Amino acid sequence: MKMVKISCMAIILMAIGSIYAMEAESQLSAIAEAPAPVKVEYFDRVSDYEIQLIISQGVFNIRDLIRFSMTCKRFELILKKTPIVLEEFTGMPSDIKNLISILPKLEVISLNLEPFAEQVTDEALACILDLCPNLNTLSLRGCEKITVRGFARLATTHLINLDIGGSRVVWETEGGESITDECLDKLPASLASLRIAGCRRLTEKGFANLTRFEHLSSLDVSETSITDEYLDKLPASLASLRIARCERLTEKGFANLSRFEHLRNLDVSETSITNEYLDKLPASLVSLKIKNCDRLTSRGFAKLSKLQNLRRLDVRGPNITDECLISLEKLPLTMLNIGLCEIITHDCLTKMPASLISLKLVGRKDFIVGPDIFARLEHLRELYIIGHSNPLISDVSLSLLPKSLTSLIIVDCQYITAEGLGKNLTKLPLLASLDISDCRGIKSNRLASIVSSCPNLNALHYYDYDMLRRREVKISEEIKSELLIIHPGLKIIN
Repeated sequence: MKMVKISCMAIILMAIGSIYAMEAESQLSAIAEAPAPVKVEYFDRVSDYEIQLIISQGVFNIRDLIRFSMTCKRFELILKKTPIVLEEFTGMPSDIKNLISILPKLEVISLNLEPFAEQVTDEALACILDLCPNLNTLSLRGCEKITVRGFARLATTHLINLDIGGSRVVWETEGGESITDECLDKLPASLASLRIAGCRRLTEKGFANLTRFEHLSSLDVSETSITDEYLDKLPASLASLRIARCERLTEKGFANLSRFEHLRNLDVSETSITNEYLDKLPASLVSLKIKNCDRLTSRGFAKLSKLQNLRRLDVRGPNITDECLISLEKLPLTMLNIGLCEIITHDCLTKMPASLISLKLVGRKDFIVGPDIFARLEHLRELYIIGHSNPLISDVSLSLLPKSLTSLIIVDCQYITAEGLGKNLTKLPLLASLDISDCRGIKSNRLASIVSSCPNLNALHYYDYDMLRRREVKISEEIKSELLIIHPGLKIIN
């Protein structure tokens, strides 16, 4: 791999950008406020490659990039040639007209219009597509005002990834009602990834159109009326398929899943799949979601043992028993989500696959999360515990957390204290992200001592709710300033 030397000025600019990117939306960066000659001098001292690097790293927000381009002609030319994923930047306009006004200055290859869903019309979409000729990824999730005429404009593009489904809201998908069979007929044949989840108006004619996408490798038809017949007609080359909450699928459809020999990711959550058809799943699977599949039992889970390529498994559901999970012990799993499994026991958790990197679990009133659960999970990097105010989830539960942890989420664990958490976090030298939302034993005035215990922390999520005053508790600016003194690069999400 070729090593490229970066100048000191480029490093300084990226460091400045990192600090400004964390500032409040109303604040302006000092470099953007500086006189024009100073900005020109800054960028005259770095190479074209370094300017591209500064842009692509997303350390400056969109407003700053536009300002720099208006001041420095060289920066303007390089900005227009640097492909960017717009949603990765902060400082995005809140109005669709303002968004359109900045697009001529950028080379946008990926754009998420969901935040502007109420403002996106056929005319606005056509204008955006004209200004972004090299766009390859587009999300129109929840954009209900686009008609068949607007979708007809998509036919002239070379999009690779497209999302026209409804918006995901808690447990279900809302929207998607504007998508009809005719809309699907207008989509570009170049698509490799398509999401139409929640498009409930699609009929057999619309699903029949899916066969024309020869390059399709990822498809999400969750919460639609797709039937066994059209599931069987989908390209056998699919690598990712989501059919969650598709109520019209029957045993015949699940039996045909075996023909997807290259499938790596499959989601059949909240469907009527049974034990018999877990045996029909392709051996190529790397990720499987079978959340809330009420007809599955331990007999079906035992059949998963043949999936020796499986790494990520989501089995959330109230009917999952110890017998179901124990049958997974020999699988080479790296991620296991048992967030809603309320009848599994503590002893079962001590037998989790030792290869796990990510584990999500939920406690209930009689559920003990003891330190012995983590004793064999030497490679665990991500741990998510929802406590449900369980008094058996306490400081002791965290006393033997694996030193390998980089992300820790402990939600609604009111018996974990600031002192106990801080003491246990000193044993986690790699911890980079911490979420302690709804832990009523941890008040915002104790956050400094907790943050001080984590030398590599770069993200802190903290949410609290005052039950008496019935309002959210915000971290004060004084405490935020104190936290940023401890960790200047800390991202605080409150």
